Amino acid sequence: MPEPRKNRWIRSWWVALAAVPFGFTTWAAFLYAGLRTRRRNLLIASGVYGAMLIGYVVLDTVGHSRGADLAVGTILALGAWIGGFVHALAIRRSVEDQLELVDSSAVEAASRALARRQYGRELVRTQPALAKQLGIGRPDLPNSDSYGLIDVNHADAAALATLPGMTDDLARRVADFCGEGGSFVSVEDLGLFLDLPAPAVDAMREQAVFPKEE
Repeated sequence: MPEPRKNRWIRSWWVALAAVPFGFTTWAAFLYAGLRTRRRNLLIASGVYGAMLIGYVVLDTVGHSRGADLAVGTILALGAWIGGFVHALAIRRSVEDQLELVDSSAVEAASRALARRQYGRELVRTQPALAKQLGIGRPDLPNSDSYGLIDVNHADAAALATLPGMTDDLARRVADFCGEGGSFVSVEDLGLFLDLPAPAVDAMREQAVFPKEE
């Protein structure tokens, strides 16, 4: 399904920066486009337009007493402004298409990560022995596949600290408690132990798992 035209134009907002009089932000337009698309030629263009702007400012400063310098500075300013704007319009569509690919890839990657977490959580629930063998929830173990999850009752403090809202001090408290034989059965149980507010508990819900002891 073709992407709505409105969304495509949103990806081209950077072109407006090249329309600012005298090219004061043309360099920023190409810097943004270059960084987002990882195109070296656009980063080089950003540097060129930035150098033209600097040249204009310097020559304009001394141009009040030297007409030739003022003329050259004006040419540089117009080049950065008009030339940069025409340049931006010429490549707008290609940059727009590449940004669409970048955004689509990010969405697909996030969807895959979410699906893997859900599958890993299901394995923990239905096949705990297999989940343990795979190392689900144990990024602290070598050669494990954590599936983007954290086993609260067994992971070390460093792994626990990667949970949303979990500080290093809280992670050490949990690790010490579990190391002494304690355990948790849910994020609510963990939240009560750490006296966490409800939003912090909810933030951990997607990644925290609590495998049943065999």
